Amino acid sequence: AWLSDDSFISFRYADHLVRGHGLVYNVGERVEGYTNLLWTLLLAGALRLGVPPEVSAPVLGIAAWLALVGILGWRSWRRDRPGLFFPLAAALVLLLEDFQVWATGGLETSLFTLLVTAGLLLASRPGARPRQLMLAGVLLVAAVGTRPDGVIFAAVALAGAWFVNNAMYPRERLALTAALAVPLALGGAALAAFKLAYYGDLFPTAV
Repeated sequence: AWLSDDSFISFRYADHLVRGHGLVYNVGERVEGYTNLLWTLLLAGALRLGVPPEVSAPVLGIAAWLALVGILGWRSWRRDRPGLFFPLAAALVLLLEDFQVWATGGLETSLFTLLVTAGLLLASRPGARPRQLMLAGVLLVAAVGTRPDGVIFAAVALAGAWFVNNAMYPRERLALTAALAVPLALGGAALAAFKLAYYGDLFPTAV
């Protein structure tokens, strides 16, 4: 168990937000010095409830890590034939040291991995229903809000939703892909609007 130095940047932003100074590192200076908006907001919510970020960050990280193990295990159980259940991916996530280390590091790594994995699994499921793809879109736009490189996984999900349903008519495939694209577009637009209105820039900068 440890806390990364970088996690204290998010802790400071969360603390200032709860104190009424806004999402700022230095009071009165609107600079986006974090790259994990959703994570910072979660820490601020916990701090508002009286839980310091030094406690809430590892707890949330471990919870996201274990949830990822559960999702991968459930996925293996759904795919395997009776008597052949072998949750390799879940076991690796549970046992590999890197996953354990970053689950307690105070950063958004575990949450981001959970959101991306769950979103991609839903988006790449052949014959998924529109509501499942909408849920995938919500998860992936949350991943984008957690880390900017979530955009890459959102693009992969869109391509996956299109190609795994190649047995359908183009109109049906388009409707399914649109169910995924709508929450991505709306969430992405809202995130961009917030960044431009609050910080005057779409991209984080050094504190």
